[in-house]
Amino acid sequence: MRNYKHRKRFQYDGKQYSVYADTLLELGKRQAEKIAQLEKEKTEQIIQSPDMTVRQWAAVWLTTYKKPVLIESTYEDYTERLNKHILPHIGHMKLRDVRNSHLQDILSTMAGYSRDRIGKVRNCITQLFTRAVHDGNLLKSPAYDLMIPTTKPNGSRRSITAMERGYILSTANTHPAGAWVLTMLYCGLRPQETAALQGRHINQSVTEIIIEQALKSDGKIGEAKSGASKRTVPIPPQLAPYLTKVDPFDFVFKSSTGKPLTKKTMNDLWHNFKRQMNINAGCQVYRNRLMPPYKIAEDLTAYYLRHTFGCDAAIAGVDIDMLAKLMGHSNIAVTAKYYLHANEERRKQAADKMATYHSQFASGTST
Repeated sequence: MRNYKHRKRFQYDGKQYSVYADTLLELGKRQAEKIAQLEKEKTEQIIQSPDMTVRQWAAVWLTTYKKPVLIESTYEDYTERLNKHILPHIGHMKLRDVRNSHLQDILSTMAGYSRDRIGKVRNCITQLFTRAVHDGNLLKSPAYDLMIPTTKPNGSRRSITAMERGYILSTANTHPAGAWVLTMLYCGLRPQETAALQGRHINQSVTEIIIEQALKSDGKIGEAKSGASKRTVPIPPQLAPYLTKVDPFDFVFKSSTGKPLTKKTMNDLWHNFKRQMNINAGCQVYRNRLMPPYKIAEDLTAYYLRHTFGCDAAIAGVDIDMLAKLMGHSNIAVTAKYYLHANEERRKQAADKMATYHSQFASGTST
């Protein structure tokens, strides 16, 4: 090899290269030529497999870069973000055809979700396309300057509407997840508490459910969320017919394949149940996919059933101390914050009571 006076080392795409020349001017020129050659080779490599879709790449990304390093529940959360929010929009597209506007549209459709949830989806998008660049499937990531739309505060919740309640009740009559959904609505259980229910926790003779366990973030069944979460709640007559008897250590609610519930299978159950609600409400189906506009609000989650139970109990006149016990709250202030708000129904009840009281003075005389 000829001895040159100058050598220049540089990095390109994570690898180190060297160029040689007799003059600094020639050295700069050779570096530029080498970079141009490397960029051409990278472009040709991408062009060799131009038809890879986002869905195909997402499967590779999950299996290669996520599954080996994540606990099961976190891996399932990444999978759910892809399947629910990302792939329905761009899964069919070729990687090289995705633009920044397509990704921004995904986030824009999530307006109304919590900022935390939208942020996690944005993070998933960014990781997906950044890794595609590093693996040589793209020249440049389209996931830049993605803005989070108007969101609801973290931890926000609402009761189901009268319309939603009607379709929940009618859908529960025939849907395999009906008993699971109604248990959250009528007994106020957290979804992770329903996953841990076994036959021994259902006392049908005195119509009570004992809550002492819950599904944990690592996917295992463990102690309930707190001491207060260990509680007993009544089974109302409307729910009793749905709770079939199971063996003492068999799980009451299972996935569609007959296995114990996980975070993923609970998400699947809920989305399938809500899909049927949409169909029952008149939503059109094309090639087995629901067609917008959806009849049931997209923000409706299974956790809203528990919140509805608390509101229903407060409206029915259950006192604050008992409601805190039924909800499994360790701090009564939490119960008061969410369930003693002056909603329209309670204001109406107060107005009726005051009207009855004042009616005795209608004649203008007092006793």
